[in-house]
Amino acid sequence: MKTAPDGKQLPESYLTGRRGEQAAKAYLEARGYTILSANYRAGHKEIDLIAQGDNRLVFVEVKTRAKNCLVLPQDAVHRLKQHHLRRAANTYILRTKNPLEARFDIICVQKAPDGHIEVTDHIIDAFRLA
Repeated sequence: MKTAPDGKQLPESYLTGRRGEQAAKAYLEARGYTILSANYRAGHKEIDLIAQGDNRLVFVEVKTRAKNCLVLPQDAVHRLKQHHLRRAANTYILRTKNPLEARFDIICVQKAPDGHIEVTDHIIDAFRLA
C-alpha cells in the first residue's frame, strides 16, 4: 500500500481510481481532446476531468471497476452524483467564463485481475447540464 504525503496509507481503491483517471486522460488526448483540468474541486464536489473537444467543454466522470464487478461503472453515476457534478460544472463555467457549449461524458475503465487498466466505454453526452 502506498502512503500519502502526510504519511497516511492510501487504500488500493483510491490508487485504482487514480490509475483509471490517468487511462481516461490518455484515451481522451489520443482522440484529440485537450485536458483543461484534472480533479477539479468546487467545495466538496469534484469533476475527474475537464476537457475541450468537438468544440465543446466536456466534463468527464471516470468510473473504474474490477472486470468481474456486477455493477456497471455508469450505474454509479446516479441522480445525486449527477446533481453534484452539475453544481461543480456550473461553478467552473462561471469562474472561467468559458463560452463553449458543455456536455457530460462518462468514461468506464476496467481493471483486470492482473492489474491491467483499460478504457472499455466512452458514453458521450451521458446526461444534461441543466
